[in-house]
Amino acid sequence: MKKIAIIGAGLSGTTTAIYLLKYALQPVELFLFEENKTRLNKGVAYSQTIPYQPLNVVASGMSLYTDDSTHFVEWLRNKNIAIPGASLEKAFVRRDVFGNYIKDEFEKVIGLNPNKINVRGEVVTDINKTENTLVVTTSNGQIEVDAVLLATGNFPPADIPIKNEQFYKSSKYIANPWSSEVMLNQERPKKYLLVGAGLTMFDLAISLNACNPENKLISLSRRGYLPNEHRFFEKSSSITFNDIDFENTNLGALLIYFRKKVNDLKKEGIDWRQLMDALREHTPVIWKNLSQKDKAQFLRHVRPFWEVHRHRVPQLSNDRLKELVRKNTLEIAEGRIIDMCEKDNRVEVTYFSKKQRAIEKMMVDVVVNCTGPQSNYRKMNHPLIERLVQKKTIQSDELHLGLLTNECGALIGEDGVVSKNIFTIGPARKGMLWESTALREIRIQAKQFVETINNL
Repeated sequence: MKKIAIIGAGLSGTTTAIYLLKYALQPVELFLFEENKTRLNKGVAYSQTIPYQPLNVVASGMSLYTDDSTHFVEWLRNKNIAIPGASLEKAFVRRDVFGNYIKDEFEKVIGLNPNKINVRGEVVTDINKTENTLVVTTSNGQIEVDAVLLATGNFPPADIPIKNEQFYKSSKYIANPWSSEVMLNQERPKKYLLVGAGLTMFDLAISLNACNPENKLISLSRRGYLPNEHRFFEKSSSITFNDIDFENTNLGALLIYFRKKVNDLKKEGIDWRQLMDALREHTPVIWKNLSQKDKAQFLRHVRPFWEVHRHRVPQLSNDRLKELVRKNTLEIAEGRIIDMCEKDNRVEVTYFSKKQRAIEKMMVDVVVNCTGPQSNYRKMNHPLIERLVQKKTIQSDELHLGLLTNECGALIGEDGVVSKNIFTIGPARKGMLWESTALREIRIQAKQFVETINNL
């Protein structure tokens, strides 16, 4: 029997546990570690219950199983969950509902596989190698296993770089936009600065308005770009890429190619969104074969445009945000924060305004960091990650997007040696795959891990 430790029980860890219990070809005993009970099976993304937080993928694309695309939709039907104004297949379901789906499926699979999984609410602090196994050290002791999967998911954003680092300790600064702090104390209206303009900002702006319509909101980001909205098409077009070799190209050639492709499709009446969706399965190959220089250029110059076209929002979210802007409840600003400090029981924010081309100040009541997850593993505030980095068991990829791994997710230490039994999944593999945070990729990686364990 193979003993496997999965560290983290959000979407990545839970999906992998389900896959192992269902599809492993040999008996397995699983140890699933999740120190935060409220996030068990749901992680950060699907355990919140803020007023407005829909998925940004339709229900038909959110099945836990690669071979059963209707699984989530059928679960919704069985639970008598209906979405006004939309078919279930095309509905953008609330995130907490999807979290309940993951938990339900996990408990169902456990019921069919009693005594094969141990759920532990312990903090994992170290992993050590023996001759053929691994010893996992926790806050309660040690466990010897044959393989470990790091499924730690997304980490909170890195702190906004400012001169006055003491402000990070202020109660008026919310470093983690997914914490319950954001929605507290809504009895009186406040002025919020939401740093960032992505999907998290959308959900928080709409939710803060729902909590108290008198709240004033400012979204400040370097470019002020907002995500585009999803659209549905009566007829999907079959888009192919037979006229380009993704394994032998460069960033400049790719940009020229895709601009031409978009223009050609536009003449045929095909929306660019269909091109983005068709490109999805090819993205890992493209990313893998780009030079480090091209990858760095992409991150510096192209990424902002990629993000707003790739990570889109439901039409309802877009409509609601536009309404907040129309009512002057929300201001979309472009600029760069220079400093922040408490002043007269509020926050004075010094920033460079792109519109005014000058340094300006604003006064707000609360600052929420919505800049996106921290991905530099050398800077993680996490006991296990810090320990593994210190021991050189793991290392960040060159661009600090995630961890260095091989094609199967096996971790590569600073000595360049590929681990035989320590793996990772999800956001940690972004540096190797670029696309590695959504359910679509996590399902594939979970299945890949099962195949690896079958051959271990």
